[in-house]
Amino acid sequence: MNNILSPEKNTNVLKRYHLSSKLMLPMFIGSVLLNKYNVNNNFENLFHIFTVSNFAYHSYISTSCIITDYIKPKMISTIARSSSVGLHGIALIGYYKILYKNIVN
Repeated sequence: MNNILSPEKNTNVLKRYHLSSKLMLPMFIGSVLLNKYNVNNNFENLFHIFTVSNFAYHSYISTSCIITDYIKPKMISTIARSSSVGLHGIALIGYYKILYKNIVN
C-alpha cells in the first residue's frame, strides 16, 4: 500500500516515470496524427489507451512528488495522497469510458 501512496520512494517507479516523461510528447503527437488521418481504427484506439495511461501515470507520480515536497504534516499528506489516487483513478476511468464509446460507435 505504501508504494501506491508514496510511489516516489520506489526506484523502479521513478525509472518508469522518467521513461514516461520521455514518451509523452511523441505519444501525444502520434495520437493526434492517428486521429487526424484515421489510420487503422483498432491501432488508433490502442494507441490512445496507451497515451492516456501514460499521461495519467506521469501526472500521478508528479502530484505525489509535489505532495512530498510541499505538504509536511503526515495526516494532511495522507489525505492528499488518498485524494490523488482517487481523483486520478476517476479521471482515468472517465477517459477509458470515452475511448470505449469511440470503439463501440
